[in-house]
Amino acid sequence: MSLFEDNSKDALISIANAVHEVGYESLLIVYDSFLDNAVITVSNTINKDHTFKYIIAVRTYSVSPEYLAGMYETFERIAPGRVTFNIIPGNIKFQETSLRDVVLIEDQIKTQEQRDFYTLEWLKKYNKLSIIKNLPPLMLSGDTIDFQKACIQYGITNIIKLDDFLYQHDKTLLKNDKQIVSVAILNKDTLDESNKYLNKIIGTHGKTTIYGDRDHIHKEILNLKLKGVTDILVHQLPVRGQSSEIHNIIKEIRKSING
Repeated sequence: MSLFEDNSKDALISIANAVHEVGYESLLIVYDSFLDNAVITVSNTINKDHTFKYIIAVRTYSVSPEYLAGMYETFERIAPGRVTFNIIPGNIKFQETSLRDVVLIEDQIKTQEQRDFYTLEWLKKYNKLSIIKNLPPLMLSGDTIDFQKACIQYGITNIIKLDDFLYQHDKTLLKNDKQIVSVAILNKDTLDESNKYLNKIIGTHGKTTIYGDRDHIHKEILNLKLKGVTDILVHQLPVRGQSSEIHNIIKEIRKSING
């Protein structure tokens, strides 16, 4: 799975061709109130010769369960199995005004905790509609225990950041048969070189990045599989020339896993 942060028509066509060529199973398109609407651009650019799935991120306070269920049902008619939605409570960027642009619920979604609670209530409503309309499961980003329980209850794929996954593994992480971990990948000749480079570009890399030479990256990703991860979501660091390297590494890993 690959992550993409440009929802414009031309950019989406370009990345879709790359995703298809590499063999990624899906492409996650982020939500940002300043970006083009991903639902509209995907519906206007989807290539029926491709087979990967588009995963469109949606903040729960921005759309009702009923409206999203209607969009999902329509996508299933015009492009069966090609689109799903990643539900997120919303990690708001400082320049956005989206929390002030809602009607009546602004006081209920000001904090991350409030948006988490709102998302859980939203999912209860959506699940009823999903059963009626016989829709495929959604995806849900978040690492709280309540989110993990909701994923298991509703058959939803959980997306969690690498550092949160590693911290919670063997502690509070609930076993989910559909577990995606979000990672960045940095390919350098040595671990030391990668470490220095990461600290230079993002201050502290924590545990969100798998880095090192190709063999080390291979081993780290395969270790995640042994820990119960069913898929990884690869997003790119701001490093020039790394895209093709990452694509080639993913190709090699897919080949080694699939034989």
